[in-house]
Amino acid sequence: MDRQLAFEMEGERLTGRLRLLLIIIFLAGTAVGYFSGTAQLKQTLFYLVGISVYALVFILSFLALRYNKYRSYMKYLFTVGEMIGLFIVNLGHVFVEDGHEWAVRNATRHGLYYVLIAASVLRFAPRLVVITGLLAVLVNTSLHFIVDRLTPVHWSIKKGSNQLDFISPIDLIIASIFMLGLSVALAMATKMIRKMIFKVSEEREDSQKRFKLLSELLRSARSVVQSLGDQIEELKLSVQTLDATRVHQKDALDHTGELIRNVSGEMQEAAAGASRQDQLCQSNTDLVLKFRARMEEIIRSSELNLTGSQQIMDLLTDGESTLQKTLSGMEGIQESSNRIFEILDIINEIAERTNLLALNAAIEAARAGEEGRGFSVVASEVGKLAEMSSRHASEIESLIRRSHDQTMEGAGLVRSMGSTMQRIHERSEHMQTRTQEIHEQISRQQGFFTDIQKATLEIQNVAGQMKSRTAEQAGQTSQANQELDSLRQELEELSGAVGAIQSVVDSLELEKQHLASTLEKSQED
Repeated sequence: MDRQLAFEMEGERLTGRLRLLLIIIFLAGTAVGYFSGTAQLKQTLFYLVGISVYALVFILSFLALRYNKYRSYMKYLFTVGEMIGLFIVNLGHVFVEDGHEWAVRNATRHGLYYVLIAASVLRFAPRLVVITGLLAVLVNTSLHFIVDRLTPVHWSIKKGSNQLDFISPIDLIIASIFMLGLSVALAMATKMIRKMIFKVSEEREDSQKRFKLLSELLRSARSVVQSLGDQIEELKLSVQTLDATRVHQKDALDHTGELIRNVSGEMQEAAAGASRQDQLCQSNTDLVLKFRARMEEIIRSSELNLTGSQQIMDLLTDGESTLQKTLSGMEGIQESSNRIFEILDIINEIAERTNLLALNAAIEAARAGEEGRGFSVVASEVGKLAEMSSRHASEIESLIRRSHDQTMEGAGLVRSMGSTMQRIHERSEHMQTRTQEIHEQISRQQGFFTDIQKATLEIQNVAGQMKSRTAEQAGQTSQANQELDSLRQELEELSGAVGAIQSVVDSLELEKQHLASTLEKSQED
């Protein structure tokens, strides 16, 4: 549904309650006037016809809202119907023979015009407010001229006369100016309030969209953290496999050394040992190739981790920018709320003036005595309506103030979330650095595996020569021992590298857990 139409429908519902209240007041005033003898039968009939027209407008408005058939143009039709009903009611003054009573009821009638003009603000349509004021001026002016033609009320004040059955044309002019001035002022206020309310509504929708985007960013970050955790588990498994291979290589080298030390004394055992060594070397070569392939997988995984870390940092940067825009939008909402408070002060002032007009009408009715008793009730109810308008304005101010406080609280939450996103960003940079270190460590291990493979091939060649030239075995024992010592040294270096990799993996695991905890805390906030 269109935002403007929604506001108009809500205002039409409130106006319907006001119409119902005025119908009750009119009926009560008519009954009091008729049964007290202050209203003639023809005058009472005009009252009843006008009230019927007003009731018809109320019923049509209720049905249009009840069955969702209300359209924007209907507010103009309902306003014209209201003015027609009020005009017919006031035509009853044609049968008022006492000009003094006409003068007394003049203030009360003006109060009704002001109430209808003020009530038109509820539809949030500045044009309708101006049209209502123009219709009020038209009805009031037409009524004056009709009464002038058909009743003995005069339009001039004689010098020195104390009679009260005279009406000055200045009253008509001033009343018309007041009605037009009130309608224009309320129209300008309505336009400003509608613009501010629409702006606040749009900014609230924009803030909701930004919060939704931020939630999606957090979900993406958690997904990346989960993927990183899987990669870390794979890396742990690879490190464990590498350590097991290192232990196996060390055992094989120790066994090879023992065989070489015994080869000079036992030639046949040396030949058998050389055959066994050849098999072990072949097995070691296969293992080294497997481990090398596994290390390449680890390198690719670390590269993926680096890419994922960069994506997290990009997402966090976008999230920080979105939070800043959200905070700016909330600050705009706060400024708009302050402007609305100023407009509500203007509405309260108008309600106070309306109440003053109702009080003046009641005083004039009291001066009229029995003739004005019927409309004293109307004057009192107009005062109550003004008080009701002031109270509703206070309720609106309370609602806007509560929205303002909630916006302030939302701004605080956004600032807290921005601080959390900054901490996540710093942790992500640290995690990316650690992942880069792992990548470099694993890249250096490839060189170690190459050396191990070369050494294993050399040992295998030595074992083959031992099978064919057992006589030269003794001379080559020293060289084989040197190769074994070199291989043991490389294995020790590999052991240190595995320990370093394990330490980096553990540190990366802690960083991943801390990042996941930070994301969960951000989600709770």
